[in-house]
Amino acid sequence: STQSTWEKKKSTAMSDAGSDENWFDEEDMSGSGEEDADLDNKYQDAKAAVEKGDKAEALRLFREILDQDGPTKSGGSDSNWGFKSAKWIVRIVDNKDVVESFDTFLLFLKSNRVARNQSEKAISKLLDRLAEQATEELQAQIYARTLGVLRESKNEGLWLKTSLRLAKLFFLRGEKDNLEKELPGLHAATRKSDGSEDESAHMQIYALEIQMVTQYEPQNHMRLKSLFTRACALQAPIVSMQVHGIVNECGGHLYLREQNWLEAQNSFGKAFLQYNDASLPQRVICLRYQVLANMLRPCYEFKIEDNICKRVLVPKINPFDSRETKAFYNDPAIALLKDLNEAYMQDDLSSFERLISRQCPENYQDIESDPVLKTHVPRCVHNIRVNVLLKLIAPYTRVSLAFLSKELHVSEQDVEELLVSLILDGMINGHIDQCQSVLNLASGGANKTSKYTSMGNWARRVDQLSRTVQAKI
Repeated sequence: STQSTWEKKKSTAMSDAGSDENWFDEEDMSGSGEEDADLDNKYQDAKAAVEKGDKAEALRLFREILDQDGPTKSGGSDSNWGFKSAKWIVRIVDNKDVVESFDTFLLFLKSNRVARNQSEKAISKLLDRLAEQATEELQAQIYARTLGVLRESKNEGLWLKTSLRLAKLFFLRGEKDNLEKELPGLHAATRKSDGSEDESAHMQIYALEIQMVTQYEPQNHMRLKSLFTRACALQAPIVSMQVHGIVNECGGHLYLREQNWLEAQNSFGKAFLQYNDASLPQRVICLRYQVLANMLRPCYEFKIEDNICKRVLVPKINPFDSRETKAFYNDPAIALLKDLNEAYMQDDLSSFERLISRQCPENYQDIESDPVLKTHVPRCVHNIRVNVLLKLIAPYTRVSLAFLSKELHVSEQDVEELLVSLILDGMINGHIDQCQSVLNLASGGANKTSKYTSMGNWARRVDQLSRTVQAKI
């Protein structure tokens, strides 16, 4: 069955040979115009046989060219007909002859007849083809031979790129142990002979390692934090948007865990833009989490001015105001977060609670199936309750807890706990009369509550320290 599958893939490769043959022959553009007529004719006849599906005739002609213009021939043709023929043979040869044919192709890399940029492009294309056609065992042999030749020829740059390609293949196959073995060598290989570092390659390695740890060790917070920090320290402009997106998405999750909502929002926003530039599906996930992080930010922040801790109102920002995010406003995958964001912007507690309840089964299932949403949506509800509560008590000097309980859809005990935390944080200037279940609001500003402000500031710092320690455990 393996042989028949291989034959089907080879037939497909031959049938569409004309669609992407240019990369085999693009060196023709740099020929001297004095190519041997016999080699030229044979090469064109061989390509015509490939297009007709006559594999046997094509292989015969390509091999005749190799006999005349092989890698061991001195002073080969100006247009490298042998090198081009070797590439074609690897592409269309049968399963049992792939390794031997690839060995012949690699001999050209050892010679001085093929430019390094041509070698790099040819290896990349052939490995892509073999990833689709060859078995895992054959691919392992081919990678081993390729890396050995590159080491021998001291082509460190191409060796690193090929090793990184192999590591990515291990990740896609789920071979974590093999990938772990490759990583130390890859990190070491980024150090060039002149002492400088290939930061672009290093960034790709960190991104791959981040993906591996995220998939297989999601609770290894310390390792992810270390990888993210080191990756952010690199200056790697020549890296794909996907790689940058992977790093920033990791940062977003780390900041969520540390409850650093602003940095989480910024990291997910960067990842969304980078994935969007690369047209990758991960952009939708990052946009969802960017909106979530925006709703997790409290309505007030504390800032130190003149050695006094002051409460500052944080203006709400709609993530869908930007041009890039507006394009996804009607995307079904964003529908839940879009509706929640609208309720959040309007402090519509009833609508928000309805959207996440079992009354909306699709939304409920979406939240339950997403660990990030399931963990953090309750905090969003808390933030809206705080906003609604502050608006409710603003016109009054006395407010019953029963009234607040009804408006906030929680018990009086929960209201009392919420009020206590807000009083200690300095967000409410007043005290609770537990005998009469009434909130008494004071007038006169912060001077009368300096003690509570200081206590709240102290409690907040202790809480922040506690969360930081817990995140590192």
